[in-house]
Amino acid sequence: TAQVSIDNSAPVVESVTIQPASAFESDTLRAEVQAHDVDGDGFTLTYAWYVDGSLVLEGESATIDGSLFDKHQQVLVEVTPSDDYIAGDTVRSNVVSILNTVPSVDEVALDPEEVLEGSTVSCAPDSWEDPDDDPQQPTYSWVVNGVEVSIAATIDGSLFDRDDTVGCSLTPCDDEACGDTVSSGSVTVANSLPVLASASMSTSAPTKSDTLSVVLGSLTDDDGDSISLGYTWYVDGVLSSTAPTLSGSSFQRGDNIYCTVLPYDGRNTGAAVTTSTVTVLNSAPSIVSASLTPGAPTTDDTIYASVTTSDADGDGVSIGYTWYVDGSVIASTASSINGATWFDKGQTVQLAVTPSDGTDAGATTFTTALTVLNTAPTAPSLGFSPTEPEDGDDLRCNITSASSDPDGDSISYDFAWTVDGVSYASATTTTYAGDTVPSSATSVGQTWTCTVTPSDDEDQGEATSASINIGCDFDLDGYQDVACGGDDCDDYDASVHP
Repeated sequence: TAQVSIDNSAPVVESVTIQPASAFESDTLRAEVQAHDVDGDGFTLTYAWYVDGSLVLEGESATIDGSLFDKHQQVLVEVTPSDDYIAGDTVRSNVVSILNTVPSVDEVALDPEEVLEGSTVSCAPDSWEDPDDDPQQPTYSWVVNGVEVSIAATIDGSLFDRDDTVGCSLTPCDDEACGDTVSSGSVTVANSLPVLASASMSTSAPTKSDTLSVVLGSLTDDDGDSISLGYTWYVDGVLSSTAPTLSGSSFQRGDNIYCTVLPYDGRNTGAAVTTSTVTVLNSAPSIVSASLTPGAPTTDDTIYASVTTSDADGDGVSIGYTWYVDGSVIASTASSINGATWFDKGQTVQLAVTPSDGTDAGATTFTTALTVLNTAPTAPSLGFSPTEPEDGDDLRCNITSASSDPDGDSISYDFAWTVDGVSYASATTTTYAGDTVPSSATSVGQTWTCTVTPSDDEDQGEATSASINIGCDFDLDGYQDVACGGDDCDDYDASVHP
């Protein structure tokens, strides 16, 4: 006889296949194994997973997921069977190349949702899925009113106008392939509201004499519409006017004022812009007119100021007077000055007047400067010598009371004679106090008139006249020469004509 001991047979792996054969990074790969043990023993399988030749997972797991491999990598698995006694031969699977996964999006939408002429619109995917985490390389198609207008990532108002319909399509792509195209819905381009950048008061310190207006910032409307403006003026919180301006008749000193401006493009109103609030200040009084009288003063004149004032708040107005003589301020602050005290011929006189309402002083106003004119000398008083001239006497016209000159100028006199109303040719001008007609020029019965005109170095004064008759004398022969109605003198017997 012979005896044989039957040894243990190792389990055998008949085949190993990785499924799926066309794999992506999102897939979980599994090893499908065909194995047996001729002894009928139970056995276990050990898996060794390799990615691009490197062991990445070892153990009893028959699967591997994308966390351990990427696209384009090579994946294989080695399977080793073991029973309770011995391990069988290791068997290698087929090699699986991980393919590129095409990206995808669920839906796309326009951003912003409300499209205006001034909008820059993007075609935004709601979600982007790519297990390979490849760079996103989407392509776009923009349609305006059904016509493709752009393939850029965004479009702006240069490609559409108000009331147009806008839509987009997005195709998700990586660096190798593209997924399915997804389209957004269409939207209608809405009206763009007009925009007023700013509004401010024309003055930050108004008075009742002001008419307030609003200084506007830039006005824009992306649709190019014409913009009208609505104004609402509030005085102490109460609506006062809707005009573009607000006059002083609508407010008083101490009131608080602001204005709200509303832009309108014919369809819609834009955002209202409100100015800052201003408080109405006291109105300084003003000089309406200021003049001096007389307009041609002389040395002895009194110059009077004539001034009218105005105060928008209705306050009482006082006036300050500042007099200038030859450009220098004098001490008088009254409403008039006299030449005897303050000015002389040839000087200039000017007045500055300043109004005040007790709170504020108004602007100073200067009158026209006046030049003090020359004062002509006064008329002299006249007399004759002899006082009862007769035939044969020289007739002298005497200045019994000299002329005076307020300016202190030297005075000369112009003498003129007439005889019975006819000019006498030998008139003279002299600085002496008299002038003489010789006896050879006089006759009994004549009426001689002496006219004297005083003069200073600029003007003549008022002329003065005096008249005298030439009488008859008594002869030694006892007869008297008598004037007879202007006729020649005749001799009469003194006894007949006492």
